[in-house]
Amino acid sequence: MIVGLARLLPFGTPGWDELLKLPTIADRVARLAEPATRKRLTAEAKEAGFLLGFPPSAMHPLRMGETTYHDLDEKMSVQQLADEAGADPIELYIERLIESEGLELTNQWHFGFPASEQQKYLRLKHVIPMVGDSGAHVGMVMDADSPTFLLAELVRERGVFTLPDAIHRITRQAAEVLGLPERGLVREGWHADLNVIDYENLGSCQPEYVYDFPLGGGRFVCKSKGYVATLVAGQPIIENGTHSGARPGQVLREFRRG
Repeated sequence: MIVGLARLLPFGTPGWDELLKLPTIADRVARLAEPATRKRLTAEAKEAGFLLGFPPSAMHPLRMGETTYHDLDEKMSVQQLADEAGADPIELYIERLIESEGLELTNQWHFGFPASEQQKYLRLKHVIPMVGDSGAHVGMVMDADSPTFLLAELVRERGVFTLPDAIHRITRQAAEVLGLPERGLVREGWHADLNVIDYENLGSCQPEYVYDFPLGGGRFVCKSKGYVATLVAGQPIIENGTHSGARPGQVLREFRRG
């Protein structure tokens, strides 16, 4: 779950809720940086703890690089950073919010860790390492980049899978489980839904919170780098991250589950 000053605050107290009502992230940072406000909100945060009672060891900053930092080696949690600096973890976290001008997001780990054990589970024959939230938590989680994370982080950087195995799992194996006919392989007569990938440069960019829903509603989006083109039914719809405007796809209504 992604927390920060964009949408989902790390602390659920009256003072922090009031902070979120300010119209922009810049406004929230300016208010948080006021000495009296910072002192009051720090006290509230220390009393309440992080959101849902998760400890600082479950909070992992995504940092401020072009791409996300997932801390899969588990060395950069808020608790570990605070221990290294000899600081209180909540005070350190608030300091990072101010220093990053409110832009740094933090990943609150809930399930499946340590990462090394999760990777053993992912390797099991019948596990398909994909995730989709269907839009239920668009202001809380960011899972649209899961295929990119799989190929860039778990395959290229860590060798959890071979590249052919990973692609098979998220294409043909996933299509078979979902019952999507004529998909998941490059085969004559099948649907030509393809990604052309610059594998060495593939990666997920930092999540951004945008307000593009009706009535001013917002959501997290995550851009990527390394996708040269995306084709649907053999027609390019995205080239180097830019949508062409073409929409050749159709709603799927036919499933053939075994």
